[in-house]
Amino acid sequence: MKKLLLLIVLTISQHIFAQDSNPTYSKDSVNTQITISGTFEPIANYSWVILYRITGAQQRYVANTELKEGTFSIKMPENSIQGMYRLTYDLNNNGYVDFIYNNKDVNLIFDPKNPGNSLKFISSDENKLFKSYLTDITKNQNELDSLQFTYFKSETKKSAAKSYLTAYEKNRETQESYLKKANETVAENFIYALQKYNAPEIIETAQEYMNSTKEHFFDFIDFKNPLLINSTIITKKVVNYVYYLNTSDDNQTQQALYKRSVIDVFEKLQDQPKLQAELLTTLMYGFVQMQNLPLVDYLMESYYKKLPPTSQDRQVIEDIALQTKTAIGRIAPDFSYDNGKILDQFYNIKTEAHIVLVFWSTSCSHCLKEIPLLHDYSKLHKNIKVVAVALEKDELDFNHYKEGLEKFTNILALDKWENPIARLYNINTTPNYFVLDKDKNIIAKPYDIQKLKAYFDALEKK
Repeated sequence: MKKLLLLIVLTISQHIFAQDSNPTYSKDSVNTQITISGTFEPIANYSWVILYRITGAQQRYVANTELKEGTFSIKMPENSIQGMYRLTYDLNNNGYVDFIYNNKDVNLIFDPKNPGNSLKFISSDENKLFKSYLTDITKNQNELDSLQFTYFKSETKKSAAKSYLTAYEKNRETQESYLKKANETVAENFIYALQKYNAPEIIETAQEYMNSTKEHFFDFIDFKNPLLINSTIITKKVVNYVYYLNTSDDNQTQQALYKRSVIDVFEKLQDQPKLQAELLTTLMYGFVQMQNLPLVDYLMESYYKKLPPTSQDRQVIEDIALQTKTAIGRIAPDFSYDNGKILDQFYNIKTEAHIVLVFWSTSCSHCLKEIPLLHDYSKLHKNIKVVAVALEKDELDFNHYKEGLEKFTNILALDKWENPIARLYNINTTPNYFVLDKDKNIIAKPYDIQKLKAYFDALEKK
């Protein structure tokens, strides 16, 4: 049956329940009986709240507590470090709220279905200040950006330029005001780092604007500030710079822009192997999701594997290799199977047609609908050779169903998810389709039978 896969966009590498074995404490880190409490409004069907300390691109488990009628309370451990923390209540759907911990109680209230827009701090002046800053500065920045973009298209440029100067001054005063209010607090570090460079006068062309944005993108980021490192700010900045600021419609140009942006970022991270490792992990998982194998390989070979061994995580290297082993562009892994007469190899299947390698199961309701449709479709298309791997607990149902699938090369894979073939292809959902060319290169991974049909129908029209 289809299982919902959770793709964490910007792909923050999470180490759930990982303990921080050797923490370093700030001079203000020691305190006791400090409480983080909150209320879900309205009460929702959640059972637990888990508290993490954000450490760059990772999360470190701190504590957890049960929800009681939509409320929770967590006592902070002694020597808890100041910085950004996260309350997670829905692991499956990435439900969480972030807050600043500064050795003082925090009480908050929010709608768990819409935490971003509903979060309100009942206590914690510093969190109230920071949330107010984010609201005000976002509004100001949107106004500046709107005026700048209007200027590019406007015929009455003088009026837009004048309005821009007014908005620029308003934004500058807002930024200075919040920095003054946040003086010598944890929030001051975040407020300073989150400001965006704006030209003191309106920029004439879109290209000049883009050049200015790139040039000043990291102006306010101190890559050695431990409070920034142990927050999401640096990670989000780097992700936005690499993925979204440098774009092109031409694939070759886009790949070059990605590489150039990576070089730009890591030139700023000299002598910081731990931070480099965390950012590289985030970027690699992002490119894995994009199925951009050249960039995954580039980051792994040119950067990650050149880090000091103590900064490399063998589990990350192995997991990236596993996830990319069956990505589009790779050669499908070979495997052994019983063809009913002898132990054979997948690579021995020779054909000039495309191969559809499908993993399915007789216990999967979606499969029992889609596999017969695939069989009927393959009868009408001589350019398709189907290799069907059935993940089963026993052979009884398989023997029954395969009688109606005579056009397939049918392979029985016992032990289901633990079968070596399933593990080789990292299969955790069924049905799961791979389209291969005659040389066994993976060229497509349709989500379902409709997408698979659409793929081949489009090929026939070319």
